[in-house]
Amino acid sequence: MRSSPNYLDNGKNPKYGTTYLEISYPSNNVTFTGENIGAYFKITKQARLQVDDGKSIAITPETPMSNKNIIDSMLKGKAVKIVLDFGSGDPSIHKFSLSGFSAAYKMLPTCTGIPTVKQTEANSPSEVSHVTLTLGSFLTSGFAKQYGISKQDGWALRDGSFNNELTVSRLQGTMLSASTKGSNIVEAGVMFIGTSSLDASKMSFVLELFKALDPSTTQLHVKDSISKSLTSRVSQINQASTQTYGKLRVRAANVGGDAVISMKLQ
Repeated sequence: MRSSPNYLDNGKNPKYGTTYLEISYPSNNVTFTGENIGAYFKITKQARLQVDDGKSIAITPETPMSNKNIIDSMLKGKAVKIVLDFGSGDPSIHKFSLSGFSAAYKMLPTCTGIPTVKQTEANSPSEVSHVTLTLGSFLTSGFAKQYGISKQDGWALRDGSFNNELTVSRLQGTMLSASTKGSNIVEAGVMFIGTSSLDASKMSFVLELFKALDPSTTQLHVKDSISKSLTSRVSQINQASTQTYGKLRVRAANVGGDAVISMKLQ
């Protein structure tokens, strides 16, 4: 669950991009993160989070922090304030409204059931052999090293699988996840924040991701097919039509202004 602040530091320093407060369930991790702001965070001397007039807590930007007390305070509070101190000049203050937070947080257990629905409605044909790829081998692959991919967070899903949130440090505005059963990847998803079309670098990332998940995937006509699918607007990715590339069952669509691609390994 992500929320953007009601104050953005765009007027003075537009290159810093948009900041977010992210809450993950059920691990109750709180993360202050953003788009295109790595340098912004690197020069920060101190960052503190405060709910209403409560106790101010030290945090490290871009680093998930498990703290149920913060969540409990947010469920009762009206706003979250994050203050960044750079050691000189005025601090940067980011305020997040908590209007609707309680209702959204209570919906998260329901949201964790979505992967179950997707898997039951897209069963693999019995005659197709399965792709076997472990998360460990994926994270040590040439593809992962090229894009600076590493595991950041994770949580169990109702169907017995485990969702792994991955960072992509060398491609801005990209969110990647992989669902595993045991050590094997069964599904992956990528979201490109704030765009419904892919430039050359993002399309190259998608094609290389397909290859990393299934080396036998042919890339013939994949570009045009994915680009066309991303013109379709849906409220949830499981509403998008399914395309098969090699042993991957793929859904791609514009979900709330973001380009979203889901890949299930058969």
